Parts: sequence; C-alpha cells; structure tokens
Amino acid sequence: MNVTVFKLDCGKEPQAQTLDFQFLPRLPHEQALLSSILAKTASNIIDVSAADSQGMEQHEYMDQARHQPHQVLASEPVPFSDLRQVSRIAYAYSALSQIRVDEKEELVVQFGIP
Repeated sequence: MNVTVFKLDCGKEPQAQTLDFQFLPRLPHEQALLSSILAKTASNIIDVSAADSQGMEQHEYMDQARHQPHQVLASEPVPFSDLRQVSRIAYAYSALSQIRVDEKEELVVQFGIP
C-alpha cells in the first residue's frame, strides 16, 4: 500500500513524499481482524437500490387512514406529570431564548503590573 504524505512549511510549496507500506509484515491476527470487520460491514449494509419499492394501494392507504385515529384515541392518555414537565421545559426554553447580551463598553481589566 502506498501513501502520499505532504510536508507543509510556511511560505514554501508543499512537498509530496510517497511512503510504501507493502513490505511491512502483516500479522495473522491482524488479517483475521480485518476480514471480520469486512464481513460485519458487508452484513450490515442494506442495498436500497435492490429493495423492492412497492407502494401502497389506494384502498390500503384508505384503510390505514380510517384506523389510525381510532388507534390514537384508544391508546393510553399521556400522564399529567409528563404534560407538566413538557410545559416547564417549553417555558424554560422560551426564557433562555430571550436572553440577550448588549455590549455597552469594552471589558478591560487593569493588572498591577508596573
């Protein structure tokens, strides 16, 4: 494996240097580790281009649209303590977003240096 490294000095052109790592010995456990990483990565990749993009039929969409309000209304109500907590967080966020700093003068500190 070849790697190109650029040396940067202030006021000078960048100098390119190619480093050759192909002669470094590979340890067997390093190769096994790299192979396992490659296998895990390959198993976790989802190829969205190969996925079948079936859309919902109109009647399926209408059935779901009819049932969703009933599902929401039939679910457990949100506890009052949660509503109160959300309200307090919204109030605190509103208060914090209204904090402004007006610059009146420069902040200068005098040190007792002769």
